[in-house]
Amino acid sequence: NEDVYADTTIYVRGDVNGWGTTNPLRHLGASLYSTTIDITEAGDKAFKVADENWGPVNLGAVTPQVTLGEWSSLLSGSNDNFSTTFDTGDYTFLLDASNIDNQQIGVFKSQMFADTTVFLRGSMNGWGTDNPLMYQGNGVYSLTIAMTAGDYQFKVASEDWSTFNFGADSNALVNVEQRYHAQQGSNGNLTISIATDGNYTFEVTGPSLTSPSLTVKPAQ
Repeated sequence: NEDVYADTTIYVRGDVNGWGTTNPLRHLGASLYSTTIDITEAGDKAFKVADENWGPVNLGAVTPQVTLGEWSSLLSGSNDNFSTTFDTGDYTFLLDASNIDNQQIGVFKSQMFADTTVFLRGSMNGWGTDNPLMYQGNGVYSLTIAMTAGDYQFKVASEDWSTFNFGADSNALVNVEQRYHAQQGSNGNLTISIATDGNYTFEVTGPSLTSPSLTVKPAQ
């Protein structure tokens, strides 16, 4: 079962939220869980992953110090808390339980592009910078544009083509309404076929910068 915690709600609990149960980890698919917490006071903060009763799920640290943007191993029953230095702002906690014997946790700034604007750049707009993606919260950036039926090549990139440049991995085809993992620094363009004229939303979801997910879907 890819949702290994389907029968147990688990939470990030720590100094980030008074050690309570206000931040459940939501299953994203493929044994990956996420929650976003608004840090209102900067500083060093401790946390763990646990269920409401601190057992049977009580996941602590192998190595207590967590570096933002990197993964750390979780240890069941550990008495040691994790510790991370936070600025103020939104942070997304990701739990990867795909290997149940070596579960991993990562802490990322939710607004992964920070002060850099990224754009949809492709054959639908002359590869220019007329279509910026806007931050929607929880690590999500999106843009809705009108498109006519046809085949297109595109990337998601910053104005300088170097700070951020998300393109194709070994498979360049992006299917409408299917999640695709774009690759940072790729030289390959993404391709998509639009079957029907209309408005389409391009959505990039982090917070990991190495391989954020990309979804193209008809606008609601």
